[in-house]
Amino acid sequence: MQINQYVKSSVVSHLLKIPKSGFTLAEVLVTLGILGVVAAVTMPTLIQGHQKKVYVTQLKKVYSEMEQAFLRYKTDRNALNLREAGRLDTKEKILAFYQRYFNVVSTCTSNCFEYDINSINGTKLNYTFDNNVTLASGAIIWTFFSGTEILYANFLVDTNGAKGPNVVGRDVWTLAVDDKGKVDDFWYVFYTLLENAGAQLDMSDIELRKELVKSCPEGSGCFNYMILDNWEMKY
Repeated sequence: MQINQYVKSSVVSHLLKIPKSGFTLAEVLVTLGILGVVAAVTMPTLIQGHQKKVYVTQLKKVYSEMEQAFLRYKTDRNALNLREAGRLDTKEKILAFYQRYFNVVSTCTSNCFEYDINSINGTKLNYTFDNNVTLASGAIIWTFFSGTEILYANFLVDTNGAKGPNVVGRDVWTLAVDDKGKVDDFWYVFYTLLENAGAQLDMSDIELRKELVKSCPEGSGCFNYMILDNWEMKY
């Protein structure tokens, strides 16, 4: 019994003599300062990257809704393409289409722009689209009726509504639908339909998209980035 107490006493005495290591206050403050600098440098990039992913997710949702709507529109009419299904060439027809195939919470037929929409370079864009619907998701779709038989219809889509940033190429997109019901970038659809009508573009689909993204900073062609970069907002 005395031996055990002696051993315990010796062990405790030995542990008490071991020098204790730690950080001084100065070292802690320097470390916190370095971490603060690193956070200040990296956080904006991380936040921006996350926000871009949110924009892409919102775009995918509305894009999918639009494609499904046009597919159902064709199917319901046993049509091979949209022209056979019937052109949506009046306000009444397009609004009825939206009401049937989307979860619509409100509609507008004139003076529908209640907030500014800008390009990536900061220029205010003056659109004249008057017919819009607001979806349950908060997205807004404006419709423009084409003055040419080549183009079926084109749209301005704000994936998160008025809350911003309201910038084409971020949360706003210029889209169109071709005869087959495929939703894509407005200018890409326009040029491919021209080619189908006999025009000579002398460039591949990828070359056309790369050419069209050059106009993204001014407010059009940005959707092509999504296609070229596998639905990533790298710009």
